[in-house]
Amino acid sequence: MAESNLILVNPPKKVKKMAAKKGTKASRSAAAKKAAATRKRNAAKRSAAAKKAAATRKRNARKPKRATSAKRKASRSTSSKRSTAAKKAAATRKRNASKRSRAAKKAAATRKRNGRKGRKSPARRKSGGRMTKAKRSAAAKKAWRTRRRNGTAKRKTSKRKSRRSGSRKASAGVVAKAGKNSYDSAMKAVNALPGYALMGMYGALAIGAYNAVKPFVWDQIGVEGFVDAAASKIGDFTTTNIGNDIGNFTNKAIAVGTIAALGHLASSKKALNLLDVKLTQSAVGIAGLYYGVKFLSEIDTLNLGATVQALASGDFAGAKSSFMAGTGGYHQLGSMHSQNKLPMFGAHKNNMGMHHPTSGMHTGGGHNLGMASGNMALMNQMQTSNTAALQMGGNKSGFFGTGKSLGATRVNLF
Repeated sequence: MAESNLILVNPPKKVKKMAAKKGTKASRSAAAKKAAATRKRNAAKRSAAAKKAAATRKRNARKPKRATSAKRKASRSTSSKRSTAAKKAAATRKRNASKRSRAAKKAAATRKRNGRKGRKSPARRKSGGRMTKAKRSAAAKKAWRTRRRNGTAKRKTSKRKSRRSGSRKASAGVVAKAGKNSYDSAMKAVNALPGYALMGMYGALAIGAYNAVKPFVWDQIGVEGFVDAAASKIGDFTTTNIGNDIGNFTNKAIAVGTIAALGHLASSKKALNLLDVKLTQSAVGIAGLYYGVKFLSEIDTLNLGATVQALASGDFAGAKSSFMAGTGGYHQLGSMHSQNKLPMFGAHKNNMGMHHPTSGMHTGGGHNLGMASGNMALMNQMQTSNTAALQMGGNKSGFFGTGKSLGATRVNLF
């Protein structure tokens, strides 16, 4: 055993691989028959599937072919089909909008109901009453005693904000919010300026169309002559300024009405249908605004035209002086004005209630009946008629009756 090589006395025997067991003739025959049956069954299935597919194709071939959604040829769209589709789409949008509105209202009601649930009802709320100065003082003393007992008593300055500082902050917030709103309003107006300019152009076109048509229509008829004659007649009974203003207003009204009629003729679907309806309405509105402002600046009565022009130019002192100058001639109600043709105004020579030096009557000088020129017939009628408003005599009747039967006498000024 001194040698280094080891010799095994009983070495292990080599295991021979077992040869694959060969099947018998009967087993091989059974397996072949089984495989043949499987192939036959599979062939029968394929044949049945092929026959079914052929029958389906034959059946589909006999039926009229239907165009698929992708290959379907688009039918011709007619006006009635488009109208029906538009109505259907509008109804769908309206229905969806109503659904959204109902859902939003329901959600708002739910939020409101839930918000009320979180609050304490007045019955459950602790009835402590209003916190008065005495209650606050008592609460402060109690808190101080508690802090002193706990050893944390320290004098602290009050952190309560003064009412003045709070009001200053609130005022600053209000001013900031107002400034933001003013800025937003100004920017909206600036952004809308191009639209206003476009509308002004439409109005200018409408006014130009009227000026182009006017010589061939109203000037041929002589409408302005008729209006001026009527205004002059009205001025004879009132004042020249009132007559001129009525005539001016009538001419402006004819212009605006003519522009509106031309706009309707050009935009109505039952007429020429050349322009858009909304655009035409905007043009008519701008033209009406133009003639309205022009009429205001031309009013002679009470000098309102000059007053309006002064206000538009920012001259407020001039506007005040113009208005006072216009109303200066109307403070003597019933006076013998040079343009006052009505006989009922002739009975008042000067300001009522003031003694006239040439009156000769010491009843206040308000009615200088003896010097009322141009009204002697009226005076005689009032003196002699029993139904007149004024009867001469000692305590028979006054202007509206006697002292005992005031108002019983009929008044006939005319």
